[in-house]
Amino acid sequence: MISFSWAILIFTATAATAYQPPNNYIIGGQNASIEAYPSIVQLEGYLSFDDEWLGLGGATILTERWLVTAAHCLDAAPILGLEKMRVIAGTSIRGDGQFFQLKSYIVHPDYAIRSPFDADIGLVELLQPLTWSDAVQPAPINAFGNELPDDSAVQVVGWGDTVGETMGENYADILQEVTLYTVSNAECKKAYEDEDIVTENMLCAGSRGVGDVDACEGDSGGPMYFRNQNDIDILVGVVSFGPYPCANPLKPGGFTKVSAYTDWILRNAV
Repeated sequence: MISFSWAILIFTATAATAYQPPNNYIIGGQNASIEAYPSIVQLEGYLSFDDEWLGLGGATILTERWLVTAAHCLDAAPILGLEKMRVIAGTSIRGDGQFFQLKSYIVHPDYAIRSPFDADIGLVELLQPLTWSDAVQPAPINAFGNELPDDSAVQVVGWGDTVGETMGENYADILQEVTLYTVSNAECKKAYEDEDIVTENMLCAGSRGVGDVDACEGDSGGPMYFRNQNDIDILVGVVSFGPYPCANPLKPGGFTKVSAYTDWILRNAV
């Protein structure tokens, strides 16, 4: 087993409806093992009035103590408090695995300034360090400024809703994976031209106009991976926004472009 210590791995990823609140889930996916995607974790918050833990989204492991997620997944942190938030790692089963408390979090200072989802990225620090195993590993991140070619195949994984029209009533019990294809920033802007929310700091990906597959509610903050020629899954995007209902063939899903924030991640996840 390779020990990655505190270093964040950086790779260059080279090829081979109306706006809604930031809720994203896997539609048309299939079961996936955590060993296939060992860098994904679950982010949960405790609701005292319901006496239950609620899924806030996903996150991706960077180091033993630092994770990256969507900024909007941390909107609840000031309300709940860090003591009522937790991370679950090392499992493909929703709500069951290794539990970790949060120590701190950082939201990008430009979040939601230019558009509701611009700079939709945040970092989470764990109180206890992770222990590496086949089911818990860090993800290498895309190099700063590196761009994926249009129509690149990417993998999106998560435990979100699998139906797409029920607003969280059908979250997956087992980790789901789906393959999407990147679309140009210009095409994405055109698809969302009525909302004017797409910026150059985003990646968009869809189903090549077919529909039936997407990410949506419950998957927010989770990873978009690009598998390079060495079969290494590089973190290139963070699930951010999308159409409702999901899997709209005319509207791709929106993801925070990791390569726009690589330097910020390296400065802060230490």
